[in-house]
Amino acid sequence: MLYLSWIEADFKESQMEGWKAIKIEPLSTITHAVQSAICWVAREYEEAVSMGKLAIDLDANSYLGYKMTALAYIGMDKIHEAIEMIQQTLRVSRRFQWSMYDLMWGIQSSWR
Repeated sequence: MLYLSWIEADFKESQMEGWKAIKIEPLSTITHAVQSAICWVAREYEEAVSMGKLAIDLDANSYLGYKMTALAYIGMDKIHEAIEMIQQTLRVSRRFQWSMYDLMWGIQSSWR
């Protein structure tokens, strides 16, 4: 799925594959988080937020769910919401270095 969206830039096909995965595993955090990533790459930020929040609802410790929701919020210029999500990735990951970079990106984005 990610190959189709990130390498082939075939967003429609990758999203269809993502929905198939969600249909097979409707309670899987990772399928929703990956669908959020696919939507983010396609710049469908509202859908990315929706899928990311579903991943978080399924698992409150979903690093990828919080991360993709944060990146989508940055794409929507909702910086304060993004920073809140990034703070959750820091909590979940015990201050993983990529989350620190995301936090810096979010704060820098607020300066525009």
